[in-house]
Amino acid sequence: MTLGQQDIVEQYLGELYLSVKRWDETEVSFRKAAEINLKTNHESHHCTDESNDLYTSIKSVMDKLEHQVQKSKTRKIKSRRGASNPRVIEAESLAEIEPEFAEQIPEIVRSDGKGVKPLSVDDAAVRLEKDGGTFLLFRNSGSERLNVVYKRKDGDIGWIDPDQ
Repeated sequence: MTLGQQDIVEQYLGELYLSVKRWDETEVSFRKAAEINLKTNHESHHCTDESNDLYTSIKSVMDKLEHQVQKSKTRKIKSRRGASNPRVIEAESLAEIEPEFAEQIPEIVRSDGKGVKPLSVDDAAVRLEKDGGTFLLFRNSGSERLNVVYKRKDGDIGWIDPDQ
C-alpha cells in the first residue's frame, strides 16, 4: 500500500470512527480489489470492490462500509425503541373508542350561554359572592384579557390573570 492510499483509507476510517465510536479490529487489504473487514463490539462488517482504479475501489468500499454501519445503527435504535408504529385513531371522544369508559365519563352540559362580560376585578369578586359559585371567568375591563376569580379554601377570593 502506498502512502497516498494509506492516507485516503485513514481519512475515510477517521470519518467512519465518529459514527461508530468504538471498534475492535480493522483489516484493510489491496490486491486487485479493495477489501475491508471491520469488527465492532457485537458485529462484523465486510466490504469488497474491484475496479481498474484502486482509488475508485477504496472510495466504493468505504461508501459500502458506511452504509452498512448506518443501517446497523438504525436497526439497533429501532429495536431499543420497540420499533412499533402506533395507530392513529380519529374520534370525537374517548367514548367512541372505548365504550366501557363511556359510562364512567360524566356528561358535559353547556352552561347558560351568557357571554364573558367585561368587569373590574372588584366587580367580579362581588358577583362571585352574589352568585355563590366557586369561580367566575370574566374579561378584565382594564386589560381586556380573560381573568378568573375563585373562592379559596381559606375563605378569601383568589384572582388569576394568566398573562402576568
